[in-house]
Amino acid sequence: MKKVLPGQSFVVSATDWNALTDIVESYKRSLMDGGAGTALPGGDSAVILARNDSGQNLDRFAVVVVTGVVFGPNDNLDEYLNRPTFIIEVLGGGE
Repeated sequence: MKKVLPGQSFVVSATDWNALTDIVESYKRSLMDGGAGTALPGGDSAVILARNDSGQNLDRFAVVVVTGVVFGPNDNLDEYLNRPTFIIEVLGGGE
């Protein structure tokens, strides 16, 4: 997308318009679920979704390593791009 000057006319491509509407809808969903979604760029923080594959209960601020994603682009492209869920394990294998 190219920036335009105030008062300048412009044409928005369907691709750019659809990307913009996806961003707005994602933002609205994050507001409805208490902000527990993907933060927009420039936000103070972001909450990520993670599946614990460590085999043990973890404290809230446990140090973990991301070992993959639950849904890859071939499984669910929309989920992969807009709200990925990461697979985590204990750093060092819990040793």
